[in-house]
Amino acid sequence: MCTEIAMHCLLAALKKALEQVYSIYIPKNNHPFLYLSLELDPRNVDVNVHPTKHEVHFLHEDLVIEKIKSAVESKLLGCNTSRVFYTQASLNFYD
Repeated sequence: MCTEIAMHCLLAALKKALEQVYSIYIPKNNHPFLYLSLELDPRNVDVNVHPTKHEVHFLHEDLVIEKIKSAVESKLLGCNTSRVFYTQASLNFYD
């Protein structure tokens, strides 16, 4: 049986990893905004890290973070090629 819990929380190590990924895409001193919806076995989530429950830790945290980081990196690499700027010549019909 799996219980669904929806909450806003922070995983400091994941935040650091994603800021590192985005650092080559966004200007310095700016931060990315991400919304991640993760489905994990509740037995693998430790919500007792902070009294407000806004910070969590995962079992096999390094592996989870690496998989998320890799997925975000691959999406961003694919988006980078779509940055194409077209120029248009101004035609003067009144000469």
